[in-house]
Amino acid sequence: MQNVFTELSYSPNLINPDANHNLGVLAVSVNKADAALPLFKTALEANPKIEQFWLSYIDALIKEKQFDNAKQVS
Repeated sequence: MQNVFTELSYSPNLINPDANHNLGVLAVSVNKADAALPLFKTALEANPKIEQFWLSYIDALIKEKQFDNAKQVS
């Protein structure tokens, strides 16, 4: 399953922010926060005005123990 998240996160055809966010949420739900991070980042780059994207990204950073990065983002 890791390969699916990685492949999708780097697919140039998948730039829909909602799709990237939802795939990130799915990745986190199966304890793959590391795979969710690039998906959340892609969603944020496409639409940084959606608060839920930021919350999900920060949550995944915390799950990955990237506390300094989470503080910088928030």
